[in-house]
This record gives sequence, structure tokens and C-alpha cells, in this order.
Amino acid sequence: MLSHECGKAGCHTLISINDKYCDKHRDFTSREYNKYRQINQHDYLKFYHSKEWKHARELQLIRQPLCEICLSNDRVTQATTVHHKIETKVDWSLRLSENNLQSVCKSCHEKIYKGRWYGGK
Repeated sequence: MLSHECGKAGCHTLISINDKYCDKHRDFTSREYNKYRQINQHDYLKFYHSKEWKHARELQLIRQPLCEICLSNDRVTQATTVHHKIETKVDWSLRLSENNLQSVCKSCHEKIYKGRWYGGK
């Protein structure tokens, strides 16, 4: 049987080449997708231009002006971006939560979205 890894980042379960996710993550990813679809796309895009987001972003960069990922790898780099650990598309209610924000540099932020930090290739 031809197989490949589950499509959920970080899951290495081997599954049939005909499936995208393992049994454990099939329903989970459907729930994530449905939550995302329920958020009004206009509100989602509008959020990043809001005073609330700009204020939260500014406070995060004041609290932690250095890239947290670089620091964990013994490098000192100025943070330029504030990353949502749990994406707003996944859990809208955490969009302004201090515990969900992470200061990162541009390079690390790009790596996050390419999946290099969270189980991708």
C-alpha cells in the first residue's frame, strides 16, 4: 500500500495515499475549517487595521523587542512582527490575548508559515 504522512502539521502518522488526514485529525481539520468559514472575512481583514490590534502589537514589541525564536536558538535579532501562536483563523477569540502573541523577526515569521518551525518540511 502506498502511504504518506498525515497532512496535519506535526503528525507523522502514515496513511493511505488516497487520504489527506489520519482518523485523529480528519474531524479536527474540518472543525478548524468550519470555524474559519464562520468568521466574516471582512472582519478578519479589518482586524489588522484596527486600533486594538495596533495597540496590542505595539505592547508586545515593547514587552519583547527581540525575536523569541532566535533567542531560543542563542541568537539576538530585533523582532519586527507579532505572530499569533494560534492563528486568528483557528480561534478568533484569542486574537488580542497576550499569551497568544509572539515577537518574531521577518525571517522566522516566514519560516513559521513555510512550516519549518511547526513540523513541516
